[in-house]
Amino acid sequence: MRFNTNIRFVARVTALFMLWAALGAVALPSLSGADGSCVAVTSEAARDRADFRATAECAPTAARPDGTAAAQGYSLLAAGAMFGAAHEYANGFAPVTGRSQAKVPARMPDPPPALGSTWTNTLGAEFQWIPAGKFVMGSPADEPGRQADEVQHEVTISTGYWMGKHEVTVKEWHALMGTTADVPWTEDLPVLANPEQAREFIRKLNERESGRGYVYRLPTEAEWEYAARAGTTGARYPEYDVALYGDISIFESYPVWWLPANAWGLHGVLGSVWELVADWYGAYPTGLVTDPTGPSTGSVHVWRGGGTTPIHPPSQVRLATRFSYFTPPPGTTGYGFRLVRTMPTWTNPLGMEFAWIRTGRFQMGSPEAEKGRRRDETQHPVQLSAGYWLGTHEVTRGEWRLVMGTMPPSQPHCGSECPAGSVSWEDAQEFLRKLHVKLSRQGTRYRLPTEAEWEYAARAGTTGARYGELDRIAWYGGNNNGKLYPVGWKPANAWGLHDMLGNVWEWTADWYGAYRTYNGFAAVDPAGPSTGSRRVFRGGSIYDIAGGVRAA
Repeated sequence: MRFNTNIRFVARVTALFMLWAALGAVALPSLSGADGSCVAVTSEAARDRADFRATAECAPTAARPDGTAAAQGYSLLAAGAMFGAAHEYANGFAPVTGRSQAKVPARMPDPPPALGSTWTNTLGAEFQWIPAGKFVMGSPADEPGRQADEVQHEVTISTGYWMGKHEVTVKEWHALMGTTADVPWTEDLPVLANPEQAREFIRKLNERESGRGYVYRLPTEAEWEYAARAGTTGARYPEYDVALYGDISIFESYPVWWLPANAWGLHGVLGSVWELVADWYGAYPTGLVTDPTGPSTGSVHVWRGGGTTPIHPPSQVRLATRFSYFTPPPGTTGYGFRLVRTMPTWTNPLGMEFAWIRTGRFQMGSPEAEKGRRRDETQHPVQLSAGYWLGTHEVTRGEWRLVMGTMPPSQPHCGSECPAGSVSWEDAQEFLRKLHVKLSRQGTRYRLPTEAEWEYAARAGTTGARYGELDRIAWYGGNNNGKLYPVGWKPANAWGLHDMLGNVWEWTADWYGAYRTYNGFAAVDPAGPSTGSRRVFRGGSIYDIAGGVRAA
């Protein structure tokens, strides 16, 4: 969109800021600029230029006259706030959070562990760490026993997780539910359960361990096969020759430790009992996918791994076999489940929830062919060397009131769960200052993310323009009905972050400047120029067309 020289237009835009609590005094060097959005034009002459781009197409920035850098280090993000036209705050001034020497709070979970790590919960159940990675899901056309629904496709698992070393046992069931499971002869047998019973067990376990910063659930079908394969590509992992299945088993099931573990320490993923997964049954996607979760609704459950029931021949005890079944009756032979414990989350005393964002490398910016791309989105590799905690949604109006004592200055129609609105970059700094004072005994430090940290978290391992289909994941000019919406109504990205695109713009810590690309070498922890006149915010808002609501 272009403005002719006879029209003067000041677009109203919104912005949300993301706040972070620093966990250490690790400085982020200013190795590259950060400019994944357009520059907000504040002068009359500039707004009249023929090449000025409307705010419906680009992300404006706001000025701050001093050159003080934002705090650096391990970080916690909370979320964002909305503000009016960027030029209204061009001369604002506010203190900036400093570097933190704070200790990590006792309740804060540790960063992701290494492959081979084990962990035991309060029931005594053991879990193995499954690292993020890629694999080919399904089976080749010539695999013996292959079914038509095992179409091979490449899958990325973007976030590591803890997976039960074995199926949930009779002992664990009894310890939590207070009842014995169906006719056990030993407490180490896998418990026999249908989907409703499994979900009730998981609900009670999450209730028992609430407040510990993690959640139990069933694995997705992709997570199950990825962990079961443990890097292998054949029909079975090498220890299959001692798997227990219908033709050779004498008893209905065996103790969970009976079968040797695969390469990642998981026992019994083939044979013994079929294992329930989270997905509804449906056709596999084609092409490359990240963290697939199956159809959103359905009537048929998916079970994996094979069991001892005689109706299932050895050819079905394979890593790619998908068994679809409605709901087996309680106590039906051969059906159990295995748990996943997700990556940690953490909630501060005000109830603000954060997700752990691991270290990693990504391509920042956009390819030249991306629809809606701006000139300042030069693609370049970035390495983030330290993990950080990121808010699972924007700072809400209710959270703003808890810290500031009053509601934000706009959106009175919107409830306490809507993003805090009409907040300048300077207002965000005052919020951060007061939040730090309010929670000073907690030993954390909050700040805005750098632009690189923001884009890395927003992408969550994806490489396209967005982390999902636009209308499904974001409120923007094409579907918002002219209003803001409560946080979290749209699905989160793969790392558990809601509304990274759309609803309100998101403030970052960086001054605006051209990206520095280092001749193909990765910029390490870039923090933007050391001084400037404009700040950058990202993600798009309800006032933007599709081209302005992109990760870059």
